[in-house]
Amino acid sequence: MRKQNWLTNRAWDAQNKISQGRKYLEQKLLREPTDAELAEYLGITEQQLSQRIVEIASVDTISFEEMIEQAWEGVIEKSMDNSKSHVDNDLLENELRGELAKAIDCLDQKEKQVISLYYYENLNLREIGEVLDISQQRVSQIRKKALDKLYEKMKEYRCD
Repeated sequence: MRKQNWLTNRAWDAQNKISQGRKYLEQKLLREPTDAELAEYLGITEQQLSQRIVEIASVDTISFEEMIEQAWEGVIEKSMDNSKSHVDNDLLENELRGELAKAIDCLDQKEKQVISLYYYENLNLREIGEVLDISQQRVSQIRKKALDKLYEKMKEYRCD
């Protein structure tokens, strides 16, 4: 399994710490923490936090299709466990897409813009940075944060 994993242990560790720190601070502050608050909680500088997020995002391959596929697999497994349940595939897929659309609606405006430009307009991070007048690194951070939120919403839907 390690051979198939192309994310370094250091990057996995950083991703887990950032994710756990963000969740903890969201619960404590009752809002999304700023990068400064997250960096302080993790005991690193904002620049180090930015570098770690970019490192993680550079190998992040999650996509909307993967999220839907994972949620779909969970639904299929549940329906197979319940032999009385006959599921209409098109209906379930539409429902999953609807859930993803709801999750996208919950994103911040900037996150929605980045997701739209990246996945629907097929712009790269540099081009998105030019459009939004922000750095490529900041675009990467926003994209990663949005994908994390979407992944968590779809994971909730799967009821893992």
